[in-house]
Amino acid sequence: MTRVNIRPLKERISVKFPGKTITAILKNEPDEMTQEELLAKITTWLNAAEMDREADQK
Repeated sequence: MTRVNIRPLKERISVKFPGKTITAILKNEPDEMTQEELLAKITTWLNAAEMDREADQK
């Protein structure tokens, strides 16, 4: 199985969105995962990012 390194993503998100839910979620993820794991998790991450965005608009 091919593994995907998400460390660069985690670093960019933590710099751009400190203190946000998406940052906390990604911080707890491993630096590498399979493509299947990434695809399974990405919807949750996008939903968390959307919730952060909506909270910022209030």
